[in-house]
Amino acid sequence: MLEDSESREILDSITLYQLTRDTKYLHATTYDQYFHLVVMPSQDDVIIDGGAYIGDTAEIFASFLLNKRSIHSFEPSSAFIVRAFS
Repeated sequence: MLEDSESREILDSITLYQLTRDTKYLHATTYDQYFHLVVMPSQDDVIIDGGAYIGDTAEIFASFLLNKRSIHSFEPSSAFIVRAFS
């Protein structure tokens, strides 16, 4: 939603990188992946993990939300077996 300055700066840096392919525009964020201070999972959220690979992201969310969540994981590749989470 670009409501905070960090989100706007990240979008600008990604756009500049895509236009120039110059890595000097890429910057690391200050928050952990999936856990931004403004937008982060909360209990009773329904999480959809499209491209679940082996279910590692679902495990991160399940642990963070103390199993008070609904996670639906999908992996389109038959090369991976994804564990089911309730």
